[in-house]
Amino acid sequence: MAGVGFDAFGWELFPYLSSGASVLLVNNEDRLSLGRLGDLFCQEGITHSFVATAMLWDLVRELSTRCTSLEYLLTGGDRLAGANPGRLSYKLVNNYGPTENTVVASNYILEPESGSYSSPSI
Repeated sequence: MAGVGFDAFGWELFPYLSSGASVLLVNNEDRLSLGRLGDLFCQEGITHSFVATAMLWDLVRELSTRCTSLEYLLTGGDRLAGANPGRLSYKLVNNYGPTENTVVASNYILEPESGSYSSPSI
């Protein structure tokens, strides 16, 4: 999802390739459309993906009505507004890492507080 000039591109690419996984490079048209992105997740059997923090909750809502093979949905790049992710079929991971130090310095899995999803209030 990251552009090739962004440090996260290497983080999104090389760990997966070095472990023998396949990587799908998403074109800009699909990357910026939640509907098309949801279609790709289903059609291609995507198991791991990273999305910018600004897109996260909209993508979670989009995927809630679709079959998905996702195991991990990772996010980062900005402050994550608090929200209850609800019961998801995949793990939702927030990452943090200042660019001048490393791409990701820490991460945590968001745990649901109850059985339902609630949008962040910003």
